[in-house]
Amino acid sequence: LFDALDDLLKSNDIAYLKWDHNRDLVASGGRLSPHRQTKAVYTLLDRLRSAHPDVEIETCASGGGRVDFGILQRTDRVWTSDSLDALDRVHIQRGFSLLFPPELMGSHIGAPSAHTTKRTHRLGFRAAAAIFGAFGIEWNLLNADEDQLREIESVVKLHKRFRPLLHTGCAKRIDHPDKTIDAHAVVANDSSEALV
Repeated sequence: LFDALDDLLKSNDIAYLKWDHNRDLVASGGRLSPHRQTKAVYTLLDRLRSAHPDVEIETCASGGGRVDFGILQRTDRVWTSDSLDALDRVHIQRGFSLLFPPELMGSHIGAPSAHTTKRTHRLGFRAAAAIFGAFGIEWNLLNADEDQLREIESVVKLHKRFRPLLHTGCAKRIDHPDKTIDAHAVVANDSSEALV
């Protein structure tokens, strides 16, 4: 597997690799060894990182069946779920951010109708769900109208303006008695500014 990936990265101008798994760990030869599989993934990623230090590697929540501190030593960020439904992402990202910094979390604005749930959300909500992480857009913008494109442009500008704060500040989760309300903030280390 290393030889195949090494050859692919040597032969092409590739700057980004997503390590995904999307399979349950199954017994091999009658034995199930998640520990051996995890060590093998770490060894493979260490070799790839050593051979290709400039390639960004994004792991996935199912990229080996886990997100843990060991995988984060070998990757640049985490894709927490294939669901781009903003309502799903709010809950998923909240759980992730209880243990890991939000800047390590890939979070993208998806299309108006989520492919996984078929729910439709306003662009403002989708942007708010995405802006606190490693922000991106995962939506075919050829399908966006002029108003949506202008709104996306303002969201991108907002993220660029606050990116230094978002990627260095202290993440705060705000408890609210109404469980349907999710509130969080990132506060500058010197408390000079915050985004809530």
